[in-house]
Amino acid sequence: MRRPWAPDRKRIANCGGTSLARARPMSSFRAILVATDFGKPAQRAADWAVTLAERLEARLTLLFVLSMPRVETVSTASLSLEALREQARKTLEVEAARLRQRLAHVIGVMRSGTPSEEILAEATERGADLIVLGTQGRRGLPRALLGSVAERVLRMAAIPVLTVAAPQCRLEPQTVSPPVT
Repeated sequence: MRRPWAPDRKRIANCGGTSLARARPMSSFRAILVATDFGKPAQRAADWAVTLAERLEARLTLLFVLSMPRVETVSTASLSLEALREQARKTLEVEAARLRQRLAHVIGVMRSGTPSEEILAEATERGADLIVLGTQGRRGLPRALLGSVAERVLRMAAIPVLTVAAPQCRLEPQTVSPPVT
């Protein structure tokens, strides 16, 4: 028996570098969580999340997870960590303000810890129906060595996850002249 939230390959959409795994009727999304690392793929994912939230009249939570170092060796490390935390808080507020230009009810949240674990915990705490993540589009060895937050969230989430791929490099169109005979 298939679990109701388990992926159904026939229902996984893949459109324009975006995939929605564990699909359910779109009208049931009332709370959307979008995670950000403030990069271009995350901004693109946030834009998708705002569009969905607008159309579905859903709540939107913008989450940034500050990865904590495993060991702090000196007290000055905590000072620089505090400065990093403050900079992340300011950047989160700027990004939330950008999204509020299109959607009035955007909540910005910052957590500390392992990104995939914190994303899933925040989704549970907020009662999110959908998680939206930007992806770098790494493949092969770079992904294996660096890991993928999106991949871990996809594997562990009990709710649908929309992944939005990084925009591909676009080459400028070239004019080709016909050969001279």
